[in-house]
Amino acid sequence: MKKIIAFLASWVLYMLGDLVCRVLSLNDENEAWAEFWYTPYNALMLKSLRIQDWVEGTGKYWVWGSNL
Repeated sequence: MKKIIAFLASWVLYMLGDLVCRVLSLNDENEAWAEFWYTPYNALMLKSLRIQDWVEGTGKYWVWGSNL
C-alpha cells in the first residue's frame, strides 16, 4: 500500500513541477521571474524523487524510471 501511495504522490508532485516549469518558461528572459518560479519547481521535483527513493521505487512506470 505504501508503494501505491508513493507512486501516485511522486507522479503528482512531478506533474505539478512540470506545470511550474511551463510557467517558468513563459518569461524566461526575466531574471526575477526565473528566480521566483525556480524555487517551487526545484522543491517539487526533489520531493518527487525523494518519495520514490524512500520506497525504493524502480522500473519504467515510476516517474524517475530505472534509466537514471
